[in-house]
Amino acid sequence: MFFDMELGLGAYMEARVEGEKARAERMAAAVSEFDQMARESVQAVSNAIDHLNEKAASLQANSQESASISTQVSGYAETTAHNVQASAAATEELISSIHDIGGQATHSADIARKARQDAERTNKSVQGLADAAHKIGSIIEIINDIAGQTNLLALNATIEAARAGEAGKGFAVVASEVKNLASQTARATEEISAQISTVQEATDRSATDIMEISKVIAGLAEIAESIADAVGKQGEATQDISHHMQSAAVSTSEVAQNIAKVLERAHEGGKSSTEMVSATREARHQTQAMQDRIGEFLAHFNAA
Repeated sequence: MFFDMELGLGAYMEARVEGEKARAERMAAAVSEFDQMARESVQAVSNAIDHLNEKAASLQANSQESASISTQVSGYAETTAHNVQASAAATEELISSIHDIGGQATHSADIARKARQDAERTNKSVQGLADAAHKIGSIIEIINDIAGQTNLLALNATIEAARAGEAGKGFAVVASEVKNLASQTARATEEISAQISTVQEATDRSATDIMEISKVIAGLAEIAESIADAVGKQGEATQDISHHMQSAAVSTSEVAQNIAKVLERAHEGGKSSTEMVSATREARHQTQAMQDRIGEFLAHFNAA
């Protein structure tokens, strides 16, 4: 009976040992599986953190580069805006100068037109003087003819008085006086004719010169009108340029403001990326600490 109890107790103990062994094996398998899973999970998290750290570092570098470029572009934009504003101001001054020149050109054109009109009137006056001189010359010719005929009549009267003898002496004296007056008239008309010829030549030359001057003045008037027209068109073109320059100045100023905002965002992005790098490093540190603790736990469990 005791033998049977001993056999039963031995079988029970053996069965219990086998059960404990199987339980231990299952636990060891579970721990091993947990260890593998924990290692894989920690490694995956570590890899993800490393990848995130690389991206954060790249983002930080890009943010710094963007901030540097934005700073340079902001400087260029400010310089460009200043230059455009200066150009716009210079264009306004140019417009003012062009308006002044245009006014002067218009005034010159008016003066040239008036000078041409005055020259034309003077030319007409000189032509009238030349015509009058020619008419006077014709009258002098008539007077010369009359003086010649008077001289001829006086000569005939002298001849007739000589034939009349004593009776014709008084008539001869009168005929002699008439002849002298006719001779003086002839000489005077010759002198007048010479002076009239001189006047005619002078008036002809003056008329020719005035015609040439009138042509020159007409050419100057056309040039002045062309200049005034060109200056007017240039003024309109410059006005358009000024309008575009002012628009460009406004646009460039807006670009500079937008670039300043981009620069501010770049600095904020750089700050955020720096914080991200710090966070990933801390996560990496915490992951490593967790991995160490899991290792310590498993080592302690296996030792137990």
